[in-house]
Amino acid sequence: MPRQTILVWFPDRFIDRLGVIDGVFDYAKTCRQWHVETAIGDWARLQFLAGSATVAGLISVRQITPPSQRTSNWITEQPFPTVLIENHLPGVSSIATDTHAILELAQSQWDQLVVNEICLATRYSDDPLWSAVERTSSSMNVACRKWVLPSTANELKNPRQLEEFCETFVSSVNRTAVIAADPRLAIDLRAAASRCDVRFPEQMSIISTRDAGECSLPTHSVTSIEEPNRELGFQAARLIDRLLDRTASPGQRILIAPTKLHVRESCCGEFNHPSIALATNFIQENATTGISVEDVLKTQDLSRVTFERRFRQATGQSPAEMIRKTRVEKAKELLLETEDSIARIAELCGFSTTAKFSAFFSKIEGMSPLRYRRRFGRS
Repeated sequence: MPRQTILVWFPDRFIDRLGVIDGVFDYAKTCRQWHVETAIGDWARLQFLAGSATVAGLISVRQITPPSQRTSNWITEQPFPTVLIENHLPGVSSIATDTHAILELAQSQWDQLVVNEICLATRYSDDPLWSAVERTSSSMNVACRKWVLPSTANELKNPRQLEEFCETFVSSVNRTAVIAADPRLAIDLRAAASRCDVRFPEQMSIISTRDAGECSLPTHSVTSIEEPNRELGFQAARLIDRLLDRTASPGQRILIAPTKLHVRESCCGEFNHPSIALATNFIQENATTGISVEDVLKTQDLSRVTFERRFRQATGQSPAEMIRKTRVEKAKELLLETEDSIARIAELCGFSTTAKFSAFFSKIEGMSPLRYRRRFGRS
């Protein structure tokens, strides 16, 4: 049987869902004739790959925005089956995170707080999370509302207007539980709350429906839900296979439930302890300079044992782990955005040797720095 190419496309250039590719490869191992190709935000490359005679199916991984009319038309015109992840088009098969399961995880945290209202913070008035928010607010017997960020407040073109919109919103909170439809919006609201001296969680709590890497950084510390990206990818590939052998019909929609909630400062306020805030800020600003835990201790008036115990209670990790993870986040950025050697990136990110950098990077990301660059870097 000739090899079949399965395309995995990330139209928005965002890489928060890269775990999807791992799931696709997991399934592809069971299909010896499959060859998986990826395209990240490159319409021309997608069209080039789609023109190949060996293309058997397309998995389109959407991040934030719904498909454009051009994309919708192109998808419906293709002769091969398509599966959309986190989006929906009539007659096209799709896989998505279960919105009601998302709200159930969020409620498990809200049940520990005093909540007067639930607010969906989103960029789109027709966000599919809204029906789940309404149902959850009814079960909790609290009010609900929707806050839609105006399209004019584009964070790249008009950052000050974005800040003003977010500050206006947080000034109106009153024991408000915010569920943010994307991590960038959650982080922007978290920053606005800090500027307006809003207390977490007494006045406001924030949960992002996606766990982007930025959510865990000390300067943001946003509670987030870990999406089942690997499972989404696996099930999308499985559905493509079933469409190819005609054991599934086009238009089927499958929902996958998330299972993990990462609780951070935006819901528990633990980082408000002055010593922890000082330490996390120091790590964020200096992690790539080669600092050690001993350097962090110099900012404290506590013994090492007491400090590390409080730090772990507040952040869920040790100071050493936070230093290394902060370095890895910077390394990921350099791997994708520069042509620097692995050794140079290890040096810039504060690792003492390339071997230590590669070992820790592989432990966190599940692949070596070189493989990460080859898979997700610029073509």
